Amino acid sequence: MIEDIHQQTGHGIRPICQVLGVPRSSYYHASKPTPCQSEDIALGEVIEAIFKRHRRRYGYRRIHSDLSDQGIVCAAARVRRIMEERGLRAIQLKTYVPKTSDGRADKPSPNLLLDKPLPEQSNKVWAGDITYSMPVVPEEVDARCSHLRRGWYWGSQEFAGKLLKLSEKLIKQKTRSSRAYRKTPQVRAHGEEQAERWLKEGLLASGLVQNELPALKGSDPRKLALAELFWRQTTVSQEWIAAKLSMGSAANVSQQLRRKKHEKAKAKLPPKLQDFLAEAWESGS
Repeated sequence: MIEDIHQQTGHGIRPICQVLGVPRSSYYHASKPTPCQSEDIALGEVIEAIFKRHRRRYGYRRIHSDLSDQGIVCAAARVRRIMEERGLRAIQLKTYVPKTSDGRADKPSPNLLLDKPLPEQSNKVWAGDITYSMPVVPEEVDARCSHLRRGWYWGSQEFAGKLLKLSEKLIKQKTRSSRAYRKTPQVRAHGEEQAERWLKEGLLASGLVQNELPALKGSDPRKLALAELFWRQTTVSQEWIAAKLSMGSAANVSQQLRRKKHEKAKAKLPPKLQDFLAEAWESGS
């Protein structure tokens, strides 16, 4: 208030303080920012630069994570407070509402295969809409339609065999044992033995020793590459990974593995570590 009166009237600080009964020392003390306020101003400049660099798409959580990667230690609540003080609000994406149609499904589409000859080989006819019922077709065509697990195909038996082989291959690649089965004592013991063996080999390929791990960041690419291998290919828990690789807590391991930054950093790993990881992933798949 004293500063506003000084700017509006042009009177000196001394007479204004005398009229208001405020010591001048209190005014000059309050007019200078405290160390905490000075730190907030400097931190706010960094936060605003990150906010503008990402085109208002980063909220306080992502900005806090970015600050952590830069080695700046602060609480997420502090980042949120500074952003509110500076009026920095991230863009809120609108909730997507799925629609069953585009509003033009007032009549069925014409049957383009009605008067066409039967296909004699694969990749000649494709159906883009899988429904829960069979189409109305002549008897001689219906005899050549075979039921699959959740749909139908139209073609020869040779084409059906190709589809089944392809689906079995894909299902085998995607299917994994459940976490409940992987947590049984026998399976867990075998997984820990495998992880211990890979840990020794991975550290050797990385040129690291066990007592050097605490000095490295939790986001170190070598740590993340080994952590992803243990989590995806063994039965060890994220608590085990955090303890063995000195990555803090299980929550930090989970957060680091969800990020996509370590995917780009894999190309910069030491060649010996890349060779070890390739062999480990191939043997575990």
